[in-house]
Amino acid sequence: MPIQRTTLKGGKKGWKWGDKGKGYPTKKQAQAQQRAAYASGYKKKVG
Repeated sequence: MPIQRTTLKGGKKGWKWGDKGKGYPTKKQAQAQQRAAYASGYKKKVG
């Protein structure tokens, strides 16, 4: 899943990993979530 720009609560811009989930104010925090998901066994869905 890609890291993408999003709008956070309060109208501020931020980043999130994937289509759902928490938004973060910095791209670095979204990348940390991505690394944690893969480390916990997340596997990219095929198809």
